[in-house]
Amino acid sequence: MSDDNDADGPAAPAPPCTFAPDRIYAELGTDGAVGLIPLTADFWPSLIEGRREIDGYLLMQVDAATDMTHWEMHPQGDELILRLSGRVTFEVETEAGLAEVALDATAPLCLVPRGHWHRYRVQKAGQLLFVTFGRGTQHRPG
Repeated sequence: MSDDNDADGPAAPAPPCTFAPDRIYAELGTDGAVGLIPLTADFWPSLIEGRREIDGYLLMQVDAATDMTHWEMHPQGDELILRLSGRVTFEVETEAGLAEVALDATAPLCLVPRGHWHRYRVQKAGQLLFVTFGRGTQHRPG
């Protein structure tokens, strides 16, 4: 986990604490610690440009109202996605071709293995909870 505790860096929570995972993300560090990261306008650009590192997994909630406009791939770790509401289909490129994984009330959890390009398509707007080992994440146009 980062040692810098500026406004954009993770901060150790004061136990017990509550937070909204759509506004404050949780960094689940490889050392077992949890840091809280406020979602700022610079968060995603700094992560994509390599100015920010996540040391472990990132837990975040996303409002899925529209289709992803890009593909992403996590070469160093798996990703778990939990459907909280709505209905989405994940498209995952596999060796056998494009796999489609629908998340709905009967099957709300998806595992995307490391090294697989993926994106989601929205059938009904809702919320998703991601647990992502994001180090080395790559993006490409969708």
